[in-house]
Amino acid sequence: MKKRIAIVGAGWYGCHLALSLSQSGHTVSLFDRSESVFTGASYFNQNRLHLGFHYPRSYITRIQSKRGYRLFLKKYSQFVTSLDMNVYAVSSTESLLDFKTYCDIMTATGLDWEDVSSCMPLSINNISGAIACEELLIDSLKAKKFFLEHLGSVFKPSTPIDQECLTQLSRSNDMVLDCTWNTLLLSDRYVYESCIVFVYRSSLPMRFGLTFMDGPLFSLFPFNNDLYTLTHVSHTPLGKFSSPGEALSFANKLTIIEINQIRSTIEKHVHRYLPSFHSFFTFDSYFTALKTKQSSTRCDDRNTFIVPTADRIFSVHSGKIDTIFDIEHQVATIISNI
Repeated sequence: MKKRIAIVGAGWYGCHLALSLSQSGHTVSLFDRSESVFTGASYFNQNRLHLGFHYPRSYITRIQSKRGYRLFLKKYSQFVTSLDMNVYAVSSTESLLDFKTYCDIMTATGLDWEDVSSCMPLSINNISGAIACEELLIDSLKAKKFFLEHLGSVFKPSTPIDQECLTQLSRSNDMVLDCTWNTLLLSDRYVYESCIVFVYRSSLPMRFGLTFMDGPLFSLFPFNNDLYTLTHVSHTPLGKFSSPGEALSFANKLTIIEINQIRSTIEKHVHRYLPSFHSFFTFDSYFTALKTKQSSTRCDDRNTFIVPTADRIFSVHSGKIDTIFDIEHQVATIISNI
């Protein structure tokens, strides 16, 4: 039986669910407080289509990423761009895992990779080894245009979104999906991180992804055109907060001096591994973003799941972009039991 379904939050999860559920014949409405889709973390992030190499300490996340990678290419292949080279380098001094163990984990997960320790395109110091793999760049700007075109009248922009909105929607729909990354129905199950991401313009003749594993290290990854994002495990998160409002407020109060200090700290760390960094990368801009994480998680688990929070209201805990298909499957199971 077809259902009336309301979805709140027009990011990757909300848009994908709205499209797939509409195509399945359900009556769907997608709400967002912004005037467009992809105005939050779905656009302002690293936009990497993961295979699992980023998560050597979370088997569940690796498996979800591996499966999601295949499904994403099947559904949204028009949104991905290949890199000339995508490298994971293991630090010889700061990694929690040695190079062989890291490689063994990826091999045991069934992932394909190539040892490029002796043939790196840039001179890199202080590593015990490096591998190259076929992870891709997601063009979220292209995806944004696609969803705006294909969702049509399903999308209801500029809607005041709060807990009362969810309650009202539950009275007129068979199911309400909260895809706001747990920012409406607050719980001590979650913490909220405000993050700062620095953007650099590259003069490299190739599109090159570089991630250092596995510990308090950093990642350089293509963003748009010749722009790259620089993120750091220790310095990209600005702090953990009990509410999204507190996290966003903290980020908005940062001064230019404080922002430059964070950037300088990250760049000094980058130079220890990539001494030619400033020869190829010039600072362009920065953006802040919000992440929701499970407060009980002690490793880098980015598992995704859906839980009931009230009558007919279900909260989606987002993982990586490619795990939208896991949520789609879980939603279909819930619908079949309604």
